[in-house]
This record gives sequence, C-alpha cells and structure tokens, in this order.
Amino acid sequence: RIRRASRDMNRLITDLLEYTRTRLGAGIPIERSACDLGPVCEASLEDIRAGNPEQQFVQRMSGDLTLQADAARMQQALSNLLSNAVQHGSRLSPVTLTADSEADAIVLTVSNSGDPIPADALQAIFEPLVQAPNASSEAHERSRTSLGLGLFIVREIVLAHGGSIAVESSIAARTVFTIRLPRAPDQAGL
Repeated sequence: RIRRASRDMNRLITDLLEYTRTRLGAGIPIERSACDLGPVCEASLEDIRAGNPEQQFVQRMSGDLTLQADAARMQQALSNLLSNAVQHGSRLSPVTLTADSEADAIVLTVSNSGDPIPADALQAIFEPLVQAPNASSEAHERSRTSLGLGLFIVREIVLAHGGSIAVESSIAARTVFTIRLPRAPDQAGL
C-alpha cells in the first residue's frame, strides 16, 4: 500500500509539473532517438499491473514498432492511458493495449469496457483539470488520486511527437483511445 500511495503521489506531482510547464509556454519537452515501442508498451503494462493485480490486461503487438520518439515520454503517455482505463473501466473485462505498424505510422490503442464516456464530455476530455463523470458516480464526486491532468498530458506528449489522439466511447465499441504517431519526425512536418 505504501508503494502504491507513493506511485500515486509521484504521478500527481509529475502531472502538476507538466501542466505548469505547458501553461508557461514551454510545452512538454521530448528527446527523440531510435525507439522500439514494443518494450515501451511492455514496461507501461508492467507498471500498471503491479499496482492493479486484480485487473486483467491483454496486449497485442504486430509489425515493426520502431520510430524516432522519446521512449520515457511515450511510456508516461501509455501509463496515463492504462491507469485511466483501469480507473474508469469494468473490473470484469480486460484492458487492452495494442500496437500496430503501418507504412508511415505506428498506431497504439488502449481500450476498456465499462460505462461509456458521455458524448458531450468527449469534446473536453483532453482539456486540463477536466474529469468526465461516469454513470456510476455522482456529479460532485472526484477521484482522490487524480486532478484531471492525465489525458491532457497524454495529448501534449502525442502532439509533441507530431502525432494525433482520438477517443471513441460506446457500450458496443468500448472506450478506445487511439494514438497515431508518424514513424519519422519529417513525416510530422517537423
């Protein structure tokens, strides 16, 4: 419990620092180098599994997952998405992480079952200090371990890589966050 609480506090402090950095105009800095997202995905899942042993996870990877990226920042983004999926998803179904190779990009998805995100909240979900309510919580309830910065930071990391992020949510399709990262910086117009 102490390790879990320490991780949660560390995540809160890191999120606040990242939020402050973006508000001061500096953005989230990234350091690109040759990066294989396969081990990054595995490390992110390992971190989340350690803190959530009761949750089932599924991982699927295919193709060449190398690109020019900041491995530590991508792990941070994936950890935020996976943590979000565990927090808001159903414990009865697995959280799924996929990584697929395309000719000019790598596509990462994190999906979970549970109450869908309301359509009006989908527009604001990546804004700072926003937490989408779910059907099982009261409107005034907020997570004790979240400030509503995780998805904002994910978006900023993805944008810093020249990528894009989208979310879809319905009972039939689950909640799916999709990150599309250009394979090389010049493909992002950088």
